[in-house]
Amino acid sequence: MRYRILGTTQALRPDGSSVAVGGARLRALLTVLALRAGRSVPAGAAGGGGLDG
Repeated sequence: MRYRILGTTQALRPDGSSVAVGGARLRALLTVLALRAGRSVPAGAAGGGGLDG
């Protein structure tokens, strides 16, 4: 899975085809998770979009 977060948030399969991403809240959540790849994300950061620390 590959994520594009500059401009419109997109998720792509390994073959390059796009995956439907739900509404704005799901796109925001995917963006937070992508920005914190390899690290745990506290529930408050995931739900509220906060990226402190």
